[in-house]
Amino acid sequence: MVILKTEGNTGHLLLRGGEDVISVELIMCLGQEVCKVLEGKGTLRGNLFQAKINKVNGFTKALKLANKFVEDFILLPQQRHVPPQHFSCVHSS
Repeated sequence: MVILKTEGNTGHLLLRGGEDVISVELIMCLGQEVCKVLEGKGTLRGNLFQAKINKVNGFTKALKLANKFVEDFILLPQQRHVPPQHFSCVHSS
């Protein structure tokens, strides 16, 4: 995760993942969740999520969220393809 500060409290967010590690669906899910914390809006192109953010000072909270996301998906292989329910980008079936 990269956050570039521009002016004031605004900036840009970049999330990139290799498909051998994280699916594009999970990159999109993580991007949406981080955007909520940083008051941003973004889109996914390939395996790169880019967003404009309005709350750079939320970086610490966004980083904790990203770490939890990685722990749940990458470090716990049995949950790799199904996001935990505590992420709002996940819809119960």
